[in-house]
Amino acid sequence: MKLSNEQIQYIDNYLQFLNVKHLDVRVELIDHLASEFETTSEFVLLEDFIRTKKTFVKQFQKDLHTKKHWAYQKRLFKRIFRYFTKPKYIIISLCIVVLIYMTILNSSGKITEYLFIASVLIPQVLHLYIYNKPKDMHKKIQSAQYILSIMSFPSLFLYASFPVLELIPQNPIYFASFWFLALISNFAGLEEVILCKRQVLQQFKQLVKP
Repeated sequence: MKLSNEQIQYIDNYLQFLNVKHLDVRVELIDHLASEFETTSEFVLLEDFIRTKKTFVKQFQKDLHTKKHWAYQKRLFKRIFRYFTKPKYIIISLCIVVLIYMTILNSSGKITEYLFIASVLIPQVLHLYIYNKPKDMHKKIQSAQYILSIMSFPSLFLYASFPVLELIPQNPIYFASFWFLALISNFAGLEEVILCKRQVLQQFKQLVKP
């Protein structure tokens, strides 16, 4: 027997009572709980069935958090590896190598430093801007929150940038290698951020539409 709209609303109200705030999480839970009640539940009344699911709901949220977090990180590293394996991205990598080489060869140490810092800082600023638009979306959609963590790995290059600057006169090859990895990581991160944001925004519009 398929659940009525009133029964679906009852499940949603109960999830909100259990402090499940995010719309996308509630949609997944409603789908799972409704399917279980319709197909395998031994309970006659939906109210009795739902009251047995408090522990399940908490564990579901925890598992979903872990699953989505690592799914985003896995997608980021796959995108980074494309710069070493896919023909189109290999060409981009070669262009980056040439630009870095020409910059180090033809620019003063200070200009190189400024360009390096800007190249690892600007993607992080863009990431924060993208994350915060539209305002408060991440408070309603849990998936939007993980966009913030996508750039965690690329941000490590920013944190390590100042010690690495000392390598410019001493070990320019090591510095160039670090710069190259920083650029492709940040480029891949921004690609993933933009793609995820589009998907989450589409989901958000579907969930909040009248």
